Amino acid sequence: MNKLFFILIIISLFLVSCTQDSSNSATATSTTTTSNGTTVAKEEPVKKIQKPGLPAKELAKLTRFQDPATSKYGYKNEEGAVISPAIYDAAMSYRESDRARVMKDKKYGFVNLDGKEVIPVKFEDASIFSEGLAAVKENGKWGYIDKTGAFVVQPKYDFTLRFTEGLSAVQNGGKWGYINAQGAEVIPIKYDATGYSNEGLCNIQKSGKWGYVNSKNKIVVPFQYDKADPFGMSLKGAGRVRTGNKAFYINAEGNCVRDCPKS
Repeated sequence: MNKLFFILIIISLFLVSCTQDSSNSATATSTTTTSNGTTVAKEEPVKKIQKPGLPAKELAKLTRFQDPATSKYGYKNEEGAVISPAIYDAAMSYRESDRARVMKDKKYGFVNLDGKEVIPVKFEDASIFSEGLAAVKENGKWGYIDKTGAFVVQPKYDFTLRFTEGLSAVQNGGKWGYINAQGAEVIPIKYDATGYSNEGLCNIQKSGKWGYVNSKNKIVVPFQYDKADPFGMSLKGAGRVRTGNKAFYINAEGNCVRDCPKS
């Protein structure tokens, strides 16, 4: 009886092992057609990419792949079928939005979730889409385009950041300020450095010291810190600031709420 039981256990383990091997083989093997028409097997599997803000059915629609014969990049759908040929020198993921940056011959553009190049590869540089806008560089200056590729803010800045809470930091002549999504300058371009708008406050440096202002350029926390991170970035309702070698957290009234320095 014991011998029969032992044999049954061995057979069961063997069947489980075979099933696992078969499953692993299926997920690790795929095919694609290269630019010269040949089929290449055993590429990395198609992996689902989480894309915040997109419908559930879109969450795994596309994934980037590289053609080993040309080292170029393209996109596949979740079944592994090539829907954007491997013609790009670089291709970004779709985790940021429903547009992905691609680069070819040192120019940038965007492809959509169907793998189609909906914004031509023509810009000198490009950022990710954030709040429906992406910063792009043209003729040495930065501006913002919408998802059709049309300029919403004409390229006239030396540098830009991405939009958060309807504001983006921009730079001209070594000074920083903020614009809104219509391109209006809401915080003057006169500060030494800026960060991102978060929880209604912008971290800004003036005369070597950091503080926080609101979207109307009203000083909420005076410029008195050696460093100030975007408000609420690492602790909701508080900003991480630094004086000397001591970092601590303050609220919107400027009062310390965590890791406070000893008086």
